[in-house]
Amino acid sequence: MPWQAPGIKPNRTWVYDPSPDTLRTRWERLIKAPASDKAILFKESDARKIDSLVQPITGFVIHHGTIKDEAGPCPAPVRVGYRSFDRQWVIPDNRVHHRPSPDLWRVAGDAQVFASEQHAHPIESGPGLVFTAHVPDMDHTDGRGGRVLPLYRDRAAGSPNLAPGLTPLLSHRLGLSVTAPDMLAYVAGVTAHGGYTARFAQELRTPGVRVPLTADPELWTRAVHLGKRIIWLHTYGAASWCSDMA
Repeated sequence: MPWQAPGIKPNRTWVYDPSPDTLRTRWERLIKAPASDKAILFKESDARKIDSLVQPITGFVIHHGTIKDEAGPCPAPVRVGYRSFDRQWVIPDNRVHHRPSPDLWRVAGDAQVFASEQHAHPIESGPGLVFTAHVPDMDHTDGRGGRVLPLYRDRAAGSPNLAPGLTPLLSHRLGLSVTAPDMLAYVAGVTAHGGYTARFAQELRTPGVRVPLTADPELWTRAVHLGKRIIWLHTYGAASWCSDMA
């Protein structure tokens, strides 16, 4: 999966919450606060201040002006992958995000699945990868940073994020029809459990997940079936192409 991007990094935790109503309350408190308090409530950073002028991004609301002068209601919160298996809501306004990772929002869609990887530190236990149907936070994997690998390079799911020629090669090698979702399901079946990290503990001292590829059609099919079940569970059933796992 050659294309990767960092997860979103708001640099302020108040834009996240399990409850959309709480986010609306925080927003209202912020925009109605006296000017002298607004910067503190906002939690200004080098990249975002209450008077920062920034452009909207795909997947977020169209906004006008600055937070300092904002008087409108809270944008409708959207789901994100906050931590592994922890879906929360976020305020989708570029003015309150330090680094929103616009490329990930650009490709988010009904068929999209994001693999989340810890690539900067050795993996010592737990799964090698976790998956989400929502744009994930930078710390989604294990709270120590990481990177995100989308299954598709576009929202329409027409361009898989796989090495060129990989699926035809595997199809020929295995004597099966191999699709991009099959490939991701195989990856999940191999990596998304503690057995993977235990088996490859020595190799994983060098950060980054590597995936052994089988040439056995029966083993491939078993791994794909297992991986679809894993992705269906990780995404809370949101991955449409795993619907047969329900």
